[in-house]
Amino acid sequence: MAALRQFIFSLPLLAAAAADAAVCDYDIGLAGTEPITLDIAVACQAGADGLEASRAAASLLRSLAVDGRPMPLEQASWPIGSALFTARYRLALGGDGAAQSGVAAVGRSVMAELETWLLRPASDDTLVRLRPRLPADFVAALPFKQADGAYVIPASLVPRAGYTAFGRLVETTLALPGPGFSAWNPGTTPARLRIVRLDGTLDLEDARLFRWVERSALAVARYWRGFPVADALLIVVPMTGRSGVVFGRVVPAGGISIMLQLGEHAGAGALDQDWVLVHELTHTASPFMARGFWLMEGLATLIEPIVRARAGWLTPEAVWAEFAQGMPRGLDAMTRTGLQGSGRAGIYWGGALLLLLADVDIRRSSEGRRGLENCLLDVLRQGGDATERWTPEAFMAACDRAIGRPVLAGLAERHRFGGSPVELDALWRRLGVVREGGEVRLVDAPEAWLRDAILWGGTAGPPPALPPRID
Repeated sequence: MAALRQFIFSLPLLAAAAADAAVCDYDIGLAGTEPITLDIAVACQAGADGLEASRAAASLLRSLAVDGRPMPLEQASWPIGSALFTARYRLALGGDGAAQSGVAAVGRSVMAELETWLLRPASDDTLVRLRPRLPADFVAALPFKQADGAYVIPASLVPRAGYTAFGRLVETTLALPGPGFSAWNPGTTPARLRIVRLDGTLDLEDARLFRWVERSALAVARYWRGFPVADALLIVVPMTGRSGVVFGRVVPAGGISIMLQLGEHAGAGALDQDWVLVHELTHTASPFMARGFWLMEGLATLIEPIVRARAGWLTPEAVWAEFAQGMPRGLDAMTRTGLQGSGRAGIYWGGALLLLLADVDIRRSSEGRRGLENCLLDVLRQGGDATERWTPEAFMAACDRAIGRPVLAGLAERHRFGGSPVELDALWRRLGVVREGGEVRLVDAPEAWLRDAILWGGTAGPPPALPPRID
């Protein structure tokens, strides 16, 4: 998969690949705005082998012609053979069927995953080049890399590719410290986080919304010694009648996109306390692992409150209260069923508990000189961000190499496919985390220094606070 990542994200390699692979060029036009209807012209070289529609795209397709001949819409694939061909189709991203297809139409704008509107080449070896040809007041937001004026993605990634947005969008672009800015790559260029908001109603002013995103991203960048990825797209979807942050999701294939559903009545207090955005931004810093959701979600669950504490937005007591209340939910997976086949509680809190145990082990054995974040940063240095697909075994091996001992591999052997005892109450006592009813106190204890080192990344105490998330 490393080769595929280089193929996608290195422009010279993209150009070389285009010379060898079949290429389909898509000119994206606008046929109407009520509902938003795309008019897309396609020109494919020999080897593309025809077009295919996802179930969502097939339900929204309004017309299709290949080489000028109308095609039946009741099918989901149109074989063309190896000849050159052109096609033109219209697809309505709104109206009947859109909600069932996962399209979010808000006001005069719409968000949808790529496969919802792209009829992909039948051959996975084809390179897709997307060129928006839209009116000046109608914006396209696509997360993919650009080459020669086009957004480029291999056809094989289209079914897994991320979120796109079209319409009258409110947007800004943030420049953040780039990956490895203060660690292995001090000469890196700034990272780019493009934020677009669908034009539904929000009580919150856009300037405050964008500052909230920027400060959240800077807090994540502080933990990861620079924002984890060089380029990402965040799409904010206003949710009518809702308050607070409703839901978030990262889709990394072809280019990182983050969807954030934000209630129209979300106020400063709700955003100041929100954990969802930091959780999703944290996901950008580790590879996708199809057989390791417990590892992916465990990382984000453990690291998210630590990120907010290091920014000065959570007290130490609040962080350890969250851990003390949440991690018992992962005990069944850790001690009985194993993490691999566990449900939601095991995936999130069982994974987080395993990683907390790893952090304690690493810091104790190194007398505080190293911690879990050292292995995570080394994975990131090796290219293991969200644009990659790794196995859990590869991730754990890379992490353990960074710390010089098989800590993660050993814990996974005991807890991944079956259960093994975990003395969680004894751990809290050693760390000086005392639960009293619904409250948590932090007290002196034999390994209280470990508790503080996990929180602050060492023994020097909390770093300077960042500005408030929202003001």
